[in-house]
Amino acid sequence: MIRGDSPGGPEDQSPGKLGGVLVAAAGSAGAAYGEPKQLPVSEDFPVNPITPYGISKHTVEHYLFTFRHLYGLSYTVLRYGNVYGPRQNSAGEAGVFAIFCEQILGGKQPVIFGDGRKTRDYVYVDDVVKANILALVRGSGGARITA
Repeated sequence: MIRGDSPGGPEDQSPGKLGGVLVAAAGSAGAAYGEPKQLPVSEDFPVNPITPYGISKHTVEHYLFTFRHLYGLSYTVLRYGNVYGPRQNSAGEAGVFAIFCEQILGGKQPVIFGDGRKTRDYVYVDDVVKANILALVRGSGGARITA
């Protein structure tokens, strides 16, 4: 699996080491797409990241495309929203689900900042696991699966 946040990035993953196997790259849907002009955002929405983090996630897809062109590497890209589930750390950056659960279980009222018009996409960790397995087993090469 090539990850956009791997030390050294995908350029350190030589095609010889990859062996022509299916490669799944997990990106970040919201970060890769940038600010949506409409909701919901579909898979064919233009990718225009507006943060360095989003750019780094989308850059991995360019490496995969290039490796496919140069070396015939088959791959499937998975773009996830915010993943949540059991054992999620409330101290994490994307841990709002865990934070709210911790507050509710502690008898506190969760605090929602803003005016309520911001939206975020969440996907349950078990669904992410299923999508990863499907990508490894049935990935079509060059396809994008958004969970």
